[in-house]
Amino acid sequence: MVDDSLPFESSLSSKSDSPLEEASPVHPIDDKLLIESPSMSRRQLLNFLTGSVVAITAVSVLYPGAKFFIPPSEENDSGAVLAKDIHGKPIPAQQVLANPPGTRALIAGLAGEPTYLTVQDDGTLSEMGVVDNCTHLGCTFPWNEVDQQFQCPCHGSRFAPDGSVQRGPANRPLKLSRVWVDGDAIWIAPWNDIDPRTGETPWWVKNPNPSQPTDAAKTELAKEMIQLNESLSVATTQLSPNQLKQAAQAGYRSVLNLRSPNEPGFLDNEQQLVESAGLQYAHIPVNPAQITDPLTDQVLATIGQLPKPILIHCKTGVRSGAMALIFMALNEGMTADRVLSISKAVGINLDAQPQIKQFVLDYISAHSPTRTTV
Repeated sequence: MVDDSLPFESSLSSKSDSPLEEASPVHPIDDKLLIESPSMSRRQLLNFLTGSVVAITAVSVLYPGAKFFIPPSEENDSGAVLAKDIHGKPIPAQQVLANPPGTRALIAGLAGEPTYLTVQDDGTLSEMGVVDNCTHLGCTFPWNEVDQQFQCPCHGSRFAPDGSVQRGPANRPLKLSRVWVDGDAIWIAPWNDIDPRTGETPWWVKNPNPSQPTDAAKTELAKEMIQLNESLSVATTQLSPNQLKQAAQAGYRSVLNLRSPNEPGFLDNEQQLVESAGLQYAHIPVNPAQITDPLTDQVLATIGQLPKPILIHCKTGVRSGAMALIFMALNEGMTADRVLSISKAVGINLDAQPQIKQFVLDYISAHSPTRTTV
């Protein structure tokens, strides 16, 4: 019997008269393997197992609710980003959609670009985000609710609700971003598809190989074109949006338009279409009945400055052909008779407009370095 007056540990170390203890002494190395308080270790193990079960159960129950409060990643694999406020915090979709239809909400979009989101009549967001950067000189601008326009305060450009140009000096529509809602998150992504306002590749999407002509584009465009040399070609009709795109694919680098804006069939957004295709554009209105030396000087100087090859056009090819022939004559030392011979050979019908034909002959005779002086 253990003496109650001794500590518990002392009682375990007291001598015993049992012959079994004497026969089975504990080797000293075994002392290191003994657990001093085996009952305490069992309690710790039980507590650990119990706590683990409780924690796993709690996480499985609380995670779906906790996930709601965890903000999503601010960028996805496709390059889309979350719409943010001025402080850089993601904007909940419900905050924007709580506004009445027609509301334009200005947010920070791709690369921090200020972008207008539009609440539609059905209470959803328009898929088109309009970037708040004027295409003239990059000024930011407000939305005028009364006039239903984006109005640039710098130089007076005006844009329709979808970003189309309504008044210059800006000549290209506003850049677009793609917008969608996922849960309560608003995502903004690059708009690289066809621009729905022009039906063409967006001007901000660069032509990957503008200098690599394609045979198909050349063949199609050749039906409406007269090539005078490696640098100059004349279109015999008003070029369509698709033909302007083909001009870029065929290897042209510039387009010179000699038509007047008041002519029937004049393409109002031609400059925008040409520049969106990656070409340089120039427009000098030439009235067939009012061709002058100073105006011709301006056209010839422009031809000399534009990147080559150049596609020049008017309505039928007579004005554009006349200017191209004059340019060739002065730069290649041709006589007026030689120019008339070339025009007939390639199909530029100067006889259709006698006043233009006479002007070509007079201008070459007066300005050609080969002219005879008395």
